[in-house]
Amino acid sequence: MIKMIISPEYFGVNEKKNAIKEQIKGWGAKNISIDEDTGYISALMSFNDYNEFVLSLRRNVILKADEIASDNEKYPSITDIKYSGDMSTFDVMCFSTIGSEKNTAALELYMVSASYQVLSGIPQEQLYVRIYFIDNSNGNLLDVMNTSDLIRK
Repeated sequence: MIKMIISPEYFGVNEKKNAIKEQIKGWGAKNISIDEDTGYISALMSFNDYNEFVLSLRRNVILKADEIASDNEKYPSITDIKYSGDMSTFDVMCFSTIGSEKNTAALELYMVSASYQVLSGIPQEQLYVRIYFIDNSNGNLLDVMNTSDLIRK
């Protein structure tokens, strides 16, 4: 069995305890408890269920990157997204005229990547997401956003 300990920050301050327990139960976890003093959540999962869960989170990151790259209405300047094996670094191929869609895409990638990293066992203080926006026409770096930039925005 794998014991997961999840920071209450993962769920947000307005999330109700029963809703948190139901969500974690949906992941395949059992013996879910919430520490009354700290708010930390602990839960048990079989090794196989945990691996399947982490793989599903990884697939969510890939699906989100593909969705952003193919959504010409919401992200007309983005043409492709490549990602690192640990899902922490993204190369976003785009037109040099990219505008505010850059922030939205970065936030969406940050959310799925951070969830994957935290729930796959990376300590929250070591978590990072770095997003490179690269001009399709010449390969020049247009901008870099990382975790701390995204949190400030």
